[in-house]
Amino acid sequence: MAKLKVAALMQHLRRHAKHAQCRRSFLERAQMRAAVDAEQRLTFLGVGSSCGKPAFALPYPLTWTEAALDRLEHLAEQHFCYVEYGQLAHLKRRVDDRELLAVQDWTPFGVVYVRAEYPLADTLLRDLTVTLQPEDAPESTAP
Repeated sequence: MAKLKVAALMQHLRRHAKHAQCRRSFLERAQMRAAVDAEQRLTFLGVGSSCGKPAFALPYPLTWTEAALDRLEHLAEQHFCYVEYGQLAHLKRRVDDRELLAVQDWTPFGVVYVRAEYPLADTLLRDLTVTLQPEDAPESTAP
């Protein structure tokens, strides 16, 4: 698997962050954002303002339950991570404590923020989407 398609946009945004007053650079970034359509069939929402990671909409509402947290912790172990519980649930790598993914349930649908440059980001995003799918959701919502 590979980094997310949106990784190039994220690198461009970081590289040109100091061009806040450059109209041309702003338009370039806007066009790049418009060209990103989806990852793992999840709608690209934009970039998380505080975390700077791309945000994607889960195709179902997310409600945290004991069972959902058990599945999330199992997924974290499969990806050599642990779950850090704060305002959001975060998957952090055990080896270097680097955050790879965060999941929020504050909207009518779940939102996933994922480190686009992580070499297995698309696999992690796919696995998370399947892992958190509600048990009563139709099969067609899974990627």
